[in-house]
Amino acid sequence: MPSINWSEYPDFKEAEFTCKCGCGTNNVSADLVKKLQKARDISRKITKTEFGHTKGVPFRIERGCSCESHNADVGGSATSSHIASNSIKCTAADLRVKNSTERFIIIKSLMLAGFKRIGIYHKHNGIHCDVDQKKDQNVMWKV
Repeated sequence: MPSINWSEYPDFKEAEFTCKCGCGTNNVSADLVKKLQKARDISRKITKTEFGHTKGVPFRIERGCSCESHNADVGGSATSSHIASNSIKCTAADLRVKNSTERFIIIKSLMLAGFKRIGIYHKHNGIHCDVDQKKDQNVMWKV
């Protein structure tokens, strides 16, 4: 399977999606990165229309791929869409937000980009998004 051409996704770097435990696991879904870039581009249009600037809001990747060990260490589900290996694609990303305006713009952008699974982590100021087709679609949850 061909690797992701990161030059097509100027707002993201491969390292952002690498497992945070240091093991180097990084097998991220191209569909996930493509939709994240689309959402980031949409955020620029939203901020231009609603706030008069084209910077958009930053999409800070807090968590992308996780090896099974790191997933367990952070309390992730055994069926987490973050889990990746040589044969399993990570289909999820957690984004860190600074305030409610960023949260609103990011969620709106994700939905317009076609994300059908979004979680809101209120305590951690984060947003989960994934493209996992094996799970329920058209859902949003809050933790």
